[in-house]
Amino acid sequence: MVLSIVLGAFIDGLSLILVTPVMLPLVDHVGMDPYIFGILLFLLVELGQITPPLGIDLFVLKSLSRDTTLGEIFRAALPVCAMIILVAVIVFLEPSVAFFLPDSMAG
Repeated sequence: MVLSIVLGAFIDGLSLILVTPVMLPLVDHVGMDPYIFGILLFLLVELGQITPPLGIDLFVLKSLSRDTTLGEIFRAALPVCAMIILVAVIVFLEPSVAFFLPDSMAG
């Protein structure tokens, strides 16, 4: 998970997702559910997209808001980063949380 966060800060999301087939045998070897791995990978790729110093989404926001400094955008992204990390930890520790809505819709 830490590797995904670090790589996500420096590599765009699509490139990180293309590395997934390399990681899947490791995920299978440790006994992790591939669906949970996919959910966690999605969360961590999105976290990497808003993590300073090279969060690509932050630079897009800077180009859209001319009167806001990059430092203000970085500070505004920190609570969002904390929430994504919290959700990733909850999903990692209790995977049934991720399947609550699909399970309730299936009946």
